[in-house]
Amino acid sequence: MDEENPALLLEFIRQIQEMGWITIICSENPLPSRVFDLAEVYSIKIPAPNYSLRRGLWKSYLGDEMGEIESRKLDYLASRFELTGRQIARAVLFARQSAVVRNPANSQITLNDITHGCRVQSQPKLTNLARQIDPKYSWAELVLPRDQMQQLQELANQVKYKQTVMGKWGFASKLSLGRGLNALFAGPSG
Repeated sequence: MDEENPALLLEFIRQIQEMGWITIICSENPLPSRVFDLAEVYSIKIPAPNYSLRRGLWKSYLGDEMGEIESRKLDYLASRFELTGRQIARAVLFARQSAVVRNPANSQITLNDITHGCRVQSQPKLTNLARQIDPKYSWAELVLPRDQMQQLQELANQVKYKQTVMGKWGFASKLSLGRGLNALFAGPSG
C-alpha cells in the first residue's frame, strides 16, 4: 500500500468495506497510519524467523541442490543473514539463476552465488547510500600494538559468533536492547 497514492488506498478500503469481508493483508512494511483512521484494522507483527528456523528454511529451499553446501555453511548462512523465509527463497532463486548464467552446462550453485543473493535481498537500497568494497588486506598486514590488535580481533569475533550467543544460546529473547555492537575508535589516523 502506497501512502503516496491516497486515491488507490481509499478505493481499496472502500472495496473491502463494501464486501464486508474479513481481509488479511500481509506486508513487509507497516500499513500507512491513515488506514487506521479509515477502517477497523488490527495489526499483528509476526517476528522474523530465528536462527534455527532460518537454518531449516535454507536446508529446505536448497534441497538436493545443496551439493557442497554442507552443515557448517548452512550455519554460516543462517547466522550471517537475518532474512525472512521469502527473502531466503528469493536468494536461492537468485543463486540458481547466477549459476545457470555462469555455466549453463553445469549449473551447480556455490556459496558465493548464495551469498550474493543474500546481499541483494538484505541490502536492496543500500547502493543508494554506500558502495560495497572487497577487502584487499588481511589481519597480517594490519600494523597495531598488540593490545589494540587483540581488541579488534575480539570485536571481529563478537560479530562472527553473534548468532551462536543470541540465537543458539537464547540471549536474544532475554535482551530488549543491546543486541548490536558498538565500538569507538580514537586517535590519529595512519
